Amino acid sequence: MLATLLNPVSRMCCCAPQSLFPCSGAEDAKDYVREYCPTSLTSEELLHPGKPQLGVLPLGPKVRSVPTYCASEEEALRGEPLCEGAVLFRKPDDIMREMQLSIYVNGFSLTPRTDAGVLPVRKAWSPFSLVEKCAVKTLPMSSSWGVFKLTVFRAEGGDRCYYFATAGADAASSRDRWLAEMASGIRTVTCSLFPPYTIAVRPVFGVASTSTRILAGYLLQSKAPEYASLLYCELHAYSGGHAKLSMYKDEWCEEQVACLTIAETTVVTSRKGIHCSIFGVDSFRFCARTSEEKELWLRAVTNVKVKLLYEAPDPTNVEIGVFRAAVQERVSQLERKELSPGPLLQPVPRVPTPMTPRGDVWTPVPAVDEQSDRPRSPSPNCAPERQATLQPIMANFLNPEECKELVGRAALGLNSFLAVASPNKTDQTVQVDEQSDR
Repeated sequence: MLATLLNPVSRMCCCAPQSLFPCSGAEDAKDYVREYCPTSLTSEELLHPGKPQLGVLPLGPKVRSVPTYCASEEEALRGEPLCEGAVLFRKPDDIMREMQLSIYVNGFSLTPRTDAGVLPVRKAWSPFSLVEKCAVKTLPMSSSWGVFKLTVFRAEGGDRCYYFATAGADAASSRDRWLAEMASGIRTVTCSLFPPYTIAVRPVFGVASTSTRILAGYLLQSKAPEYASLLYCELHAYSGGHAKLSMYKDEWCEEQVACLTIAETTVVTSRKGIHCSIFGVDSFRFCARTSEEKELWLRAVTNVKVKLLYEAPDPTNVEIGVFRAAVQERVSQLERKELSPGPLLQPVPRVPTPMTPRGDVWTPVPAVDEQSDRPRSPSPNCAPERQATLQPIMANFLNPEECKELVGRAALGLNSFLAVASPNKTDQTVQVDEQSDR
């Protein structure tokens, strides 16, 4: 009996008539378990390691927080330069200077070749970066110039632009080589920030809020100043004249971080560049793992917006299944990504929750001594203002002897009052005296 309860295929939970996701037979149940439970083994598989791994329950995440990474100019560049050479570099509101450009696995650096008074430039690759060619039409002999630009998008505005140029007979080929190296570095850093996962179309079993899911996967969201937060995003089917793009901490979808409402007036934007994976939905700017996944998200959001624009009726469960099948067909055509060694950007320290105003030094309630009913005096490590607050309160506490004396005086006063009010009722006075003696 225990083996039957532990075996998900024998239990047939997804084939029950009352199940949220009914299937047609045992083979569908096995497929369901293979897809949603790939990380742990059943008791039968533990006894027979040679059998295929079906699994029981997915393993939970180690840290239930939103990973956030920073791409700043203070980021240390890793390893040796992958490519380096001389280029012309220009900052906004500055002149063109000859610099030595070095490409690293997680960023680039620029050092002056002739002018010693120019400060070097160092920058980590941001996932929200775009490299593209620039046409030059106003300069004479523009064919001997190869101009390209690196744009770093920022959540609070004020995007940073870095202009580069190559000169000479091979200016075009040199520019293409630098563009390929920069795009490869940005793509490598972007992929390193994503965990290994597969885009999902089916709901999470047991989580009712995911029942209308048609597309779900990890996306990077741009945060100020130059942060990138990893969120698990889920696109829902349209209903009641709008759709939702929910953002969770992880793929378990137990804690929602934010929710974006998609309507017929929602603005969907994209950027055209070399292997660019950035897109925007209203004021939210996202970055997918690859440019192919970006196109998948854009197509899904655009299709939902078109349905809302033409006031299509709410889809039935059968129609939602058709939507999922269409998305799954596109997902199966995506290239499988290799596992990355780890994030190539510095993670932002996680803010501890809950936070106290003064940390571990401040004691909100004075501790009580086990051997005495009188509370202890404030600790000498307590803050001075806290001691000043507690001293008047501690002075008002009475020890046990003082409490007994106070009760005795109150009883004597009550006896005197009763004797004056009713002198004939001596039995009540005696009874009160006996209670006071007790």
